Amino acid sequence: MAQNSTFAGVQDVTGAETSASVSVRSVFLAVLVSVGANVLVNYTEYIVHASRMTLSHFPMGALLIYLLLVLVLNPTCRWLAARYALSSTELMVVLAGGLVGGAIPSVGLTGYFLGAIAAPFYFATPENQWAEFFHPYIPE
Repeated sequence: MAQNSTFAGVQDVTGAETSASVSVRSVFLAVLVSVGANVLVNYTEYIVHASRMTLSHFPMGALLIYLLLVLVLNPTCRWLAARYALSSTELMVVLAGGLVGGAIPSVGLTGYFLGAIAAPFYFATPENQWAEFFHPYIPE
């Protein structure tokens, strides 16, 4: 029975050579998954007005992109040219990058930032005179 190994140069159960270090392509893919998760989460929250994908038990935005990578793209790469297939270590880096980056749009920065941008205009009324006091100092 084959065992998983994290030593450099040893093949894991998928047949790909494992690496003990983080590769440049796995970091690049992690950034792409993170950006894709950010776009997907913002689209579903602010355009479609669907549920918040990052507040579930497991963030679905990053998971959907990761599953596409694992179930479609990586087996296709392994079938066409095995040297381009990602190892399990690289796949873990991609998932970790997507999970961390996918939390930023709603839990981290964007959810609060968009509200802070809109608040001076949304809450401006003739009674509180925010339009007179605050709006001249806000860049257009």
